[in-house]
Amino acid sequence: MLVCDHWQDGPEARDRMRQDVIQTPPHLRADLLAHFQRAYAL
Repeated sequence: MLVCDHWQDGPEARDRMRQDVIQTPPHLRADLLAHFQRAYAL
């Protein structure tokens, strides 16, 4: 949700982000997390 905070997303965008992350296949989740950490310095 820190990425959503960065972009000042509203409730609908946050729900879409949450669903996109949940639907990410388990074997790709580490890559997604690494991307967010690099791109947004989390």
